[in-house]
Amino acid sequence: MEVEIKIRLFSEADMAKLELALACPLIRIEDQDNVFFEGVNKELINQQLVFRIRIIQTTGSKPKAVVALKGNAVLVDGIAHVEEEEQLIDVNIAYQIIENPNLIPEAAQK
Repeated sequence: MEVEIKIRLFSEADMAKLELALACPLIRIEDQDNVFFEGVNKELINQQLVFRIRIIQTTGSKPKAVVALKGNAVLVDGIAHVEEEEQLIDVNIAYQIIENPNLIPEAAQK
């Protein structure tokens, strides 16, 4: 099981406070760019689905791309539980899809 906690920090000072509170320094920095897609007629949101490509650049590593489909979100006590399917894809293909979403069906065949 994966648990993901998202914390929005507004400054480097906030980051320093968090590091101090956790009593550990940064191990690596992971920069993420997320691009979300939707159909012309809102086909995904109407089915409570989210389709995303995430480009991840981690300190000292080559960028990687992950395509994800999320759905069936359930909110309990302020915590979202979501079914999610993820797949690594070639970074170049990811950038091509971001530039031209009409390539999604063709890329899905590969």
